[in-house]
Amino acid sequence: MMDASSFEQHLVSLLGSELAAKIIKVSVVKQVEKDTVIVHEGHYLTSIPFMLEGVAKIYTQHDTRSFLLHYVRPFECCVMPFSAVSHDANSRVSVIACTESQVFFVPTEKLLKWIAEYPALNAWFYRQYNEHEQEMLAAINSLLFDRLDTRLLQFLTRKALITGQNPIVITHKEIALEMGTVREVVTRLLKKLQQEHRIIQHPDAIEILFVVGD
Repeated sequence: MMDASSFEQHLVSLLGSELAAKIIKVSVVKQVEKDTVIVHEGHYLTSIPFMLEGVAKIYTQHDTRSFLLHYVRPFECCVMPFSAVSHDANSRVSVIACTESQVFFVPTEKLLKWIAEYPALNAWFYRQYNEHEQEMLAAINSLLFDRLDTRLLQFLTRKALITGQNPIVITHKEIALEMGTVREVVTRLLKKLQQEHRIIQHPDAIEILFVVGD
């Protein structure tokens, strides 16, 4: 677990000592378990989550299908929920912890005020938004133009890189939910990938035998 002094030093390096002190003063740090929903789609947020440790995923849902948009890593902000709040709207996405995580929550009203007052914070948010926008565009392009088996291998590889886990502990149903497909299709494609010696299926995990480009 990251200690408070290391956290503060990182904020100072990003945003300067004055703003870092203000953020720490009003923030609430929480330890969350894997699969905890941090942000619910359709809810209005009074505080914005930042990842301190661990990884979270941002996704959107329609009926029983969901679609993974991008991941949020340590020292990154859930910018999409913040974008909604900045327009006085409810969150259009959900955020869920992929691993045991530390999350710090900053009051929305404070962030909106500080973004206007501190150019460094404003620039940091724009960089975050641009980086995650590129991830989302890559996901959409893959959905439109890649074969499903290619998408599946890319999905597994990216999850391994983001979480630092290989084998990855995940079920066929969880993969289907995150990729917006059905379990039967995932099961069939995983069997194909195993026959091609790209993965090994363990009783409770999937191991990638080589890394494709991220």
